[in-house]
Amino acid sequence: MRPVIELYGTYPVKLDDKGRIFLPARARNLFAAGVVLTSDPEQCIDLFSPQQFNKYVKRTRKKQASEGLSKRDFNRFLMSSVRTREPDKQGRLAIPQALREEAGLVRDAVIIGMDEHMELWDVGRWQTYRSKKQDAFWAHQDGPL
Repeated sequence: MRPVIELYGTYPVKLDDKGRIFLPARARNLFAAGVVLTSDPEQCIDLFSPQQFNKYVKRTRKKQASEGLSKRDFNRFLMSSVRTREPDKQGRLAIPQALREEAGLVRDAVIIGMDEHMELWDVGRWQTYRSKKQDAFWAHQDGPL
């Protein structure tokens, strides 16, 4: 049984003129077989390994079904945004233009670890999201993490 990969941390990245980013070193082995990219409702891009994406789809499909969204509707929304890419030998990943536009990615971005996947955010959107949510996060903490 393979150990669970835990992806955490915040990594500033820049998109180059070809729309590529460098993957964080700690994630490169996980994504060596490819990266599954999807749009996210928070206006960022989710980055999954192929294995984690399959687990995510199964888990999310069950949740959506219990909330009244048909498998067909779920597939339309999620699967229509999926793109697969392979990092190059330097660890760069090309981000498709349609996903970049949807997430508002131009140059400065940040990758955040989400335990079993990562998210790619425009740095301004990330800072706005974080400032809106941080008070609620800290209000529910019982002291140091």
